[in-house]
Amino acid sequence: MNRALFFFALLATSTVGCATSSKLGAEGPPRATLEVVNQTNYLQQIALDGWTLGTIERGKRARFRRLRPGVWGFSALSSVGARTTRKIPLIRGQIARWNLLPKEAGTEFPVPPGFAEITLVNQAKRDLTVHLLGRPAQSLFSGDTLRLLDIEPGARQLVIEVPGTSYHREMPLTVDAKATLSIDLTVDVGSIQIWNSTGEKVQLLLDGMVQPLIENGTSHELSDVLVGVRQLRAHGLKTGRKYYKTLSMDPNEKLSWDLSASEGRLEVVNKSGDDVSVAVDGKDVGTLSATQSRSFVDLPLGHRRVTATGQSSRYQWTINMPLQSGQSHR
Repeated sequence: MNRALFFFALLATSTVGCATSSKLGAEGPPRATLEVVNQTNYLQQIALDGWTLGTIERGKRARFRRLRPGVWGFSALSSVGARTTRKIPLIRGQIARWNLLPKEAGTEFPVPPGFAEITLVNQAKRDLTVHLLGRPAQSLFSGDTLRLLDIEPGARQLVIEVPGTSYHREMPLTVDAKATLSIDLTVDVGSIQIWNSTGEKVQLLLDGMVQPLIENGTSHELSDVLVGVRQLRAHGLKTGRKYYKTLSMDPNEKLSWDLSASEGRLEVVNKSGDDVSVAVDGKDVGTLSATQSRSFVDLPLGHRRVTATGQSSRYQWTINMPLQSGQSHR
């Protein structure tokens, strides 16, 4: 393959957006752009000196960016085999335009509305993934900017996600022709206050991510917590006692969790055919008739010895069970 043509082919690609990010590196030198407006009644395939750039539906426009400046031969091949050619000068940093018209006057499609441009600014404290429906998803680092170019006007949907989480938000947009929009992106968050009076220092985790240690007799606020269902876990550094809590967070909501108020829950299902007495660590907590099920609440957390004794048979069932906050044990 001719080396010059190969180099040119690498440059003749359409660009859907560009990021201005210190992490991604600076953009290359500005090149030329060709905008083609298809007012014919047929799908058109656009090529540059034999290299296919892309296709354009009837009544639509498209831009082909990062083309090498110079005078080049372009062709448009319709879906019925008709070919149109033209020499078009491309100037660095400028947009050249080519209107494709049908041979029969009065049959052309109206000129489609001009493209819009959207600039997204990530004001959140987290990196985001943004997805304008119909285009590939793109990463946007915290504090960085992303330009989305050549956007057809109309109703659009922007999807915002936080990588590694279940956070998902859809933002409807109305884009006018030739508009230039700038949108600051944030995420919906709330806060959780955790109180520790368990008698020991605890390690806190939020959705599996390690959080600061909380000393006994103190509290700690988790700010900037993403909305949605959040899983909290804590364990005592001395006793190993475990605490669990599931919270549903709404935007700007302030929730709290008192570890000392956490108690265990035990569910007993009696299938023995005999009435049984249930005891936890030797302390009687209640009686179940044959085939009865019952939940025992407000039990002390930690490893507990649960005993059930048949009142007629005097048979005894014993199990050592770790009672943990926020969980029902059966």
